[in-house]
Amino acid sequence: MTTVGVSILLLLTVSPAVAQLPRPHDSRDTLTVSATVMEAVLSTEKDPRCSFLLLTDGVTSPNTFRMLKKQLQTPCLFGFFEATEDNKDVDQVIEAAKRLRRNSWHVTVVVVSDDPTFLTSITSKTVRNSLLVAETRLLAVTRLPLSKLWDLQESFALRNAMLILMDETSGSLGCSVYVHLPYRPQGTKALKIASWTPHRGLTLTTQLPLFPDKFTRFLEKPHLVAVSVEFASHNLIVLEDVAAPGGKRITFEGIMETVLKYLSEGLNFTYSYVRPEDGTWGTQNDKGQFSGMMGVMTRGEADIGLGPFALTPIRYGVVDYTYPVDIASMKIMSGRGRAEADPWGFLLPLAPLVWVALLISLSGVLLTFLLLSSYLSPKIFDRRSFKTNASSLIRVLLQQGK
Repeated sequence: MTTVGVSILLLLTVSPAVAQLPRPHDSRDTLTVSATVMEAVLSTEKDPRCSFLLLTDGVTSPNTFRMLKKQLQTPCLFGFFEATEDNKDVDQVIEAAKRLRRNSWHVTVVVVSDDPTFLTSITSKTVRNSLLVAETRLLAVTRLPLSKLWDLQESFALRNAMLILMDETSGSLGCSVYVHLPYRPQGTKALKIASWTPHRGLTLTTQLPLFPDKFTRFLEKPHLVAVSVEFASHNLIVLEDVAAPGGKRITFEGIMETVLKYLSEGLNFTYSYVRPEDGTWGTQNDKGQFSGMMGVMTRGEADIGLGPFALTPIRYGVVDYTYPVDIASMKIMSGRGRAEADPWGFLLPLAPLVWVALLISLSGVLLTFLLLSSYLSPKIFDRRSFKTNASSLIRVLLQQGK
């Protein structure tokens, strides 16, 4: 398989609308300073089909792009996308990157910026506009301290994402690599899994690898909220619980509850139920808002929607589906009419070719009898010699043949 390196540079020139933070004492842009660190992190990807999409704000020169492309030595696709400070144009950058992502394999999206507004905006939009899918990895690189990046916690926790923070306070460059674990309380500090220095290089500080698998089994046992409604084979049960709001706790009984129970044991989480106010599955109105269970999910009031839900393009665009747990077929039924006699119904048991063959066979038999009757005279059967001697019949037949 031959791979071709492709570099794409998208520059959007607009007037500044977001104030940048004061630049650090190092006048070089963040991408230039972090090139060695990014090389150490991204080089851990051994798959030759891996592709990288680099998204930055408007402070990086094209020469830096070329230098980084040469330094990383990526064997496959490498896309550069740059937007300036006006976040209105971030959508155009994401749409262009998404078109490139569709033609790539094992994509890693790298976002480099020292602007917290830009980082928050582009991260949330990459999730909402489906640039980041389940298989896509996200790496953010910044000089900002962790205390200014709380808005990234939810997006990074629910994706295969890492955060590289550069520190130059000691006079030399040092970097820390952080991971946000999913479903942790808001404000919980990210987990540091690696560090980098010019002398020691990249060093893991925990047993977790880079871009750890956070969803096969949760490292910490989170408590999740599931939304569900009552339907056939899924019965609502109300239990007395002084610790629950209103002194009552709801649960369900049925196949889907059993599925969720097995998932909680396998993935290491606990859960509780809520119900939508209208008790419906959920539809979308003219304003794009959902009702029912879909509304609870899209508003972030629940982590799991316990269906099974029908898979539709509209729902697929706003929530993540599991693999199908139930496959059902739908049919249209009508009333049965009165029986009617078909005069040609006797022909239905046999195919038309069979009827044609039968007619040809009957015609052949009839023609054979007609030919025999024309050659065999009735007088032969009236003579007495027919009763006494069969040889006389043979002579007559031979004479008739002449």
